[in-house]
Amino acid sequence: IHLCEAEGIPEYNGVSSFHKKQLVVVKSLWRGCGDSTRQEFLREVTCLATLRDPNLTRIIGICSQEEPLCVVQEHSDLGDLPQFLQLQSLAAEEGTSTLSYGCLIYLATQIASGMKYLESLDLVHRDLAARNCVVGKNYTVKISDHAMYCGRYEADYYVSDTKARLPIRWMAWESLLLVPVKYVITIIHTIMLSGY
Repeated sequence: IHLCEAEGIPEYNGVSSFHKKQLVVVKSLWRGCGDSTRQEFLREVTCLATLRDPNLTRIIGICSQEEPLCVVQEHSDLGDLPQFLQLQSLAAEEGTSTLSYGCLIYLATQIASGMKYLESLDLVHRDLAARNCVVGKNYTVKISDHAMYCGRYEADYYVSDTKARLPIRWMAWESLLLVPVKYVITIIHTIMLSGY
C-alpha cells in the first residue's frame, strides 16, 4: 500500500486514498490514543468486518497488532454521491448526457437495499446521507461512513467532549437525549423521525 493523500482529523490520525488496482480509504488511530478510543475503534471495525452486502463498503484489511491501528476500506471510482450528482449537473449544463429518472431510481433502490440489509441485522447507520454514499462503476452505490472523516464535510459534524463526531444537525433529538444502551432505536423509528 502506498500513501498518496491524507487529511488530518481530530480523533483519527488520517484518512488516506490509495491507488493500486482499487481505490481504498485507510482510517487509523493516533499512536498512543486512550484505551476507550482504541476499544471503540476495534469494536466498530469488528462489526463492520462482518457485514456482507453489495451496497455497503466492505473492509479489505485490518491492522490491529501494532500501532497505529487502522482499517482499509473500499472506496469508489466516482466519489461520493454529492460529488457525482454535481458532476452530472455540470455535464447537463454543457449539453452532454444526464442521468435518466430510471438511473436515479436505481441509485435510490441500492441505498434502500443497503439499509434493508442493516435493518435485517438490527443495525442503524445514524448518519445516512448523500455524503456517506459512494458511487462506483455502472452506477453502483455503496453506503459508507467516510464523510465523518473527510475535511470537506467537517461542518456537518459536532465534536463532543469525548471527541466523538456527531451529525447533530441531522439526528433525531430522541437519539441525542436517550443515548443509553437501554434505549433501542429501530430503523422504522429513525425513518419516522427523519420525516420520510
